[in-house]
Amino acid sequence: MSPRHPPIITNDGFLDPETLGDLFINPDTGAHSMRGHMVVPLRNDHEIAQVNSFAAHDGVDVIGKSGHSRVMMTIDGRDDEIIQIERSRRRAIVPVILSSLRAVEVRRTEVRDDLLTVLSEMIHEQRRSVNVGRLALASPDQALSQTEIIEAIEQDRLKLNQSNLDQQSQLVQPDGVIELPLEDVEYLFCEANFDTDAMRRVLRYGKHGLEGLQVMKEGLPDALRGRQALIGGMRMSIGPYIAIIEKNLNKPGVIHLAARILDGVRTTGINIMRQVELFNTQLQAVCTQNLKVRVKLYHASKETQDVARTVINPRTIKEGVNFSDTIELDKHPERLLRLMRQVSPTQIDEGPYGFLVGPGRMREMQWLEHPKFQFANLPKVNAK
Repeated sequence: MSPRHPPIITNDGFLDPETLGDLFINPDTGAHSMRGHMVVPLRNDHEIAQVNSFAAHDGVDVIGKSGHSRVMMTIDGRDDEIIQIERSRRRAIVPVILSSLRAVEVRRTEVRDDLLTVLSEMIHEQRRSVNVGRLALASPDQALSQTEIIEAIEQDRLKLNQSNLDQQSQLVQPDGVIELPLEDVEYLFCEANFDTDAMRRVLRYGKHGLEGLQVMKEGLPDALRGRQALIGGMRMSIGPYIAIIEKNLNKPGVIHLAARILDGVRTTGINIMRQVELFNTQLQAVCTQNLKVRVKLYHASKETQDVARTVINPRTIKEGVNFSDTIELDKHPERLLRLMRQVSPTQIDEGPYGFLVGPGRMREMQWLEHPKFQFANLPKVNAK
């Protein structure tokens, strides 16, 4: 068998303000929508070639931001225009449609929805600083088979719930698709707090801007009504893999919104709920007890697999990987002492106060003499 390649997840893309169209009502969902072009920076020639190939054959999957999906804004690719590649500038120009689903639920009309208007204003003000999505280049024939997934469960590199191996294996379909039931929870959303400032925070910072807007409650509604949205949860703990949630659930007409990637190693711990953002595109209700989220599993990158070899074991796949696991504290306790010295406020050789680590980047924080100024500065630097 030829080696399987991991999916490529590009850097975040931003909307070109010159291409944003007027708001209109999407007849498929009844939602406020807006067309535009998402500009996606590409890192190398390989990504350029892959985007070209997927655009011509398998299709390019547009992935939204998790925080945007949780306030029911979704982004999808369009097929009325082709994807353009600007080789000299190493970027792809992707035709997209953005929709806000917050106000379209049948029998519910009191929601005031200005989310896309606020987004348009921010894009014209800040341009490249407002990211809206990424591209996922994942070929279905590269996904893991049923046999490989069951083997991963048996070897503690994957966990689908707290049940025994046989019950977990029953969740894996013959075609390799994992079907996960919804947990008995629902995430409530506070419309009263979702004013313009809150909209700007969520659009700018994603799920980190949701404070004061969302809370979990026990119990899943019996049915998902016509054109109703539901933020629910599922469980999955992933080792050296990448999981991509399929757009369509097991029932026709119910979709998962655009944030559809679960990272390997980082998505560990079976007790941690993974939020799923669902929408019933039909007018008739659907029973939630029978709904299942469909997931395909792929091998992660070599770097992620290297990390997984050192940190994934029966304990971490169940409880989650933490900081002490990543620095192998049990084997090398001196590393923690070295780190504590490095970030100490009494450090005299101008070492950093600490590190802010984000996707694809790390920033050193210098120690500032006045603690109040230090603490006030941290959130601002973190946001950047």
